[in-house]
Amino acid sequence: MGIIWTDLLAALALVLVIEGMVPF
Repeated sequence: MGIIWTDLLAALALVLVIEGMVPF
């Protein structure tokens, strides 16, 4: 459960970084 939650947060952080670099 913890690993899945961590992966979810990592994916969200990655999306925020990508959107910050390349605003859609």
